[in-house]
Amino acid sequence: MEAESVEMAHDREQAYFFGVWDKRMSEFEETAEEALGKLREKHELELTTFEEQFAARESQRTPKLSRDLLNLRRIERALVKQKDYNEAMKLKHDADKVEAKELMALQAKGQETLRIKVAEIQRRQNQEYEALAKRIQRSRDEALRQRDHEYKRMLQRYNNVKISLSAHHRQEARAVIAAAEKRQAIQQAKNPLPC
Repeated sequence: MEAESVEMAHDREQAYFFGVWDKRMSEFEETAEEALGKLREKHELELTTFEEQFAARESQRTPKLSRDLLNLRRIERALVKQKDYNEAMKLKHDADKVEAKELMALQAKGQETLRIKVAEIQRRQNQEYEALAKRIQRSRDEALRQRDHEYKRMLQRYNNVKISLSAHHRQEARAVIAAAEKRQAIQQAKNPLPC
């Protein structure tokens, strides 16, 4: 009977233990996912803000044109002042081509700068994300080690109770056997067997 009640108590304690730990780990996972989600949102906002600010700076920047193009524009204005409109139109057409080419080159350079800076930001953000993920994994591993340690202690207590109960039962059994043997010896002493 005692063994059954010990077994039932152990089963209840074990069910409670796993219920508590399942709840703890579920809350831990929710908190971890929330922290990772907030970091992702922060990173997305940071990247979007950077791209918007970069675009605003680029749109406000006056393009730095080459000396050759500026010379072509100066000559074009001089030809207009001299009323050589045909030559000025030809030069303007050539200058427009050079300007378009230079502006495309400046735009490509700006896009490359943006790409490089975005890649740097993303690399840093990935490092932050991985660092947080590693901290979460270390915490998860520590919680699981703690759970295992507590479970082993609970099992050890249960085994100690079973051993103690078994030893107590053996001691009681020996006492009953000794008492029975003593009664039998007394009985035999009172009633000796005829020879």
